Amino acid sequence: MSASILDSLRRLVTPSIVSQLSGLYGVPSQSVEKGLSAAVPAVLAPLAARADDRDFMSQIFALAKDPANDPALLDSPDRILERARATPSNSGLMGQVQSLLFGNGLSGLTDGLARYAGLKGSTASSLLSLAMPLVFSCLNRMIRDDSLDASGLARRLSAEKLSITNAIPAGLSNLLPAVPTVSDVRTPKAFDQREVEETVRAAVPPQPQRSSMAWLIPALLALLAIGGLYAMLRRDRMPETTQVSTTGPAPVGTSGYVTRSLPSGSDLRVPPTGTEAKLLNFIESSAPATREIWFDFDRLNFETDSARLRGDSEEQLRNTAAILKAYPQVRVKIGGYTDNSGDPAANRRLSEERAMAVLTALKDNGIAADRLEAEGYGDQHPIADNSTPDGRARNRRVAIRVTSR
Repeated sequence: MSASILDSLRRLVTPSIVSQLSGLYGVPSQSVEKGLSAAVPAVLAPLAARADDRDFMSQIFALAKDPANDPALLDSPDRILERARATPSNSGLMGQVQSLLFGNGLSGLTDGLARYAGLKGSTASSLLSLAMPLVFSCLNRMIRDDSLDASGLARRLSAEKLSITNAIPAGLSNLLPAVPTVSDVRTPKAFDQREVEETVRAAVPPQPQRSSMAWLIPALLALLAIGGLYAMLRRDRMPETTQVSTTGPAPVGTSGYVTRSLPSGSDLRVPPTGTEAKLLNFIESSAPATREIWFDFDRLNFETDSARLRGDSEEQLRNTAAILKAYPQVRVKIGGYTDNSGDPAANRRLSEERAMAVLTALKDNGIAADRLEAEGYGDQHPIADNSTPDGRARNRRVAIRVTSR
């Protein structure tokens, strides 16, 4: 099987290509790299999001196999640059791709990409126009190398949905049609009692009035049927490995806790869309472990300007350790981040110390040191706007990623 689609495309963003594109567009190399690295998953994301749409995937399969999407493009920097020099077009083969993937939302996505990478709108448009043939040439090669049909291509895209979604920069996901946010991926659908009631009303039509007590037996039978249908729908809507727990306080931003069964035989009680649930979902998925897939801890707190963990962080640390114990082959990396306020060197040290504090806490909870690593990145890799208080708060974080499993 060929390498993951995302990794194959990332290898094309070489320093040489970036440098030449920088000269071509007259913008800094850093902005080109940032823009192209965001444009590629932005093109892939609508494909992965609609992988279960058979008609859509049949169209994508046919477009990917078109001879114009020659895989040789991926092997020739000169051809990539030649494609970059071409005037972006909304007609022909790539026009069909553009219409299928983005509909009328291309303008908003282009503006969002320009803001994210610090580019002019025309340059962002050029990078998106370059990303599309690169993606479809990569799909063409994968179809040939792995002998895929449309269903096989859909399965590959579906398997990589999580890593693709995680690679989209914050703020761009909501500009893409039919693309879930990171927290939506593999989140169980909530049980909707009103929908059940509507289903019951449709399934049990009103009975004609009868005299005396003739209505009693049919009414009792209808109640039994309602109860059975309610139980069946409830069971079908709850994932087999989870069970709603009504005990304990509900954390901020969640609707309660769920109980997840671990391979070790123990149960883990976690917020359904919290960090632990996302980490478990990723470990149990077939998505490749890449350097770009991080999960921000959402219940770790430190003393101000300190690497000392507060007591309310213990639950999430224990849960994370329990997950790692249940999957002993998994190795992880802890990353520390700050906003851009103050001295960059001091920020880097603080982020390193906080990442190490989390690593130490996991060791204290029984995780072997050779399964853990930590690094502080300071104000690098912001996920929000540092010019606002809320953005700076989001950038002050500690995250975890799976390095191998």
